[in-house]
Amino acid sequence: MYQLVQGVFPKVRWKKLVCNTSSAPKWLFIMMLVAHGRLYTKDRMIHWGMSVNSVCPLCESENESISHLFFQCSVSTSMWNKLLQWLGQRRQAKAWEEELTLAVNHHNGNSVAATIYRMALTGCIYYMWQERNQIVFQGKRREISDLVKRIIHDVYFRGCLKVKLTKYLTMLNYYPS
Repeated sequence: MYQLVQGVFPKVRWKKLVCNTSSAPKWLFIMMLVAHGRLYTKDRMIHWGMSVNSVCPLCESENESISHLFFQCSVSTSMWNKLLQWLGQRRQAKAWEEELTLAVNHHNGNSVAATIYRMALTGCIYYMWQERNQIVFQGKRREISDLVKRIIHDVYFRGCLKVKLTKYLTMLNYYPS
């Protein structure tokens, strides 16, 4: 009976990014919206017939969309590259779909490194969206280095709540230049 009432829904490939994770709930909520393609970006608002300036408030050079914000925008790319450097990853940021695929395929286990990677990714997504909204609604802009430090700080202290993450996080206890 329960199965009948609940219904059948397709499984999403990014479930591990938002379930049973150490990330902050608000980070996970924004991550779910991004993964579902449901953030209220300017391209979606224009599609609904709203009259808004379509330019990305972060880089002020291209039209805003989910794929642009994460990680084709020069600001978000720079931020994610610094976090990848902090994580010890020797690669550059990729487009959103590629990053999502990488996270799902290579960082979906219960290892310490995978858990911290997922925390950093969801934190980056959250703070990029928060920064975008702060620029749009308050006209305030923060430095990329300050945002990266904030994410690292939050990941570090949230991760230290779990004993198994503490040792690995102490090795990462620095800010990328």
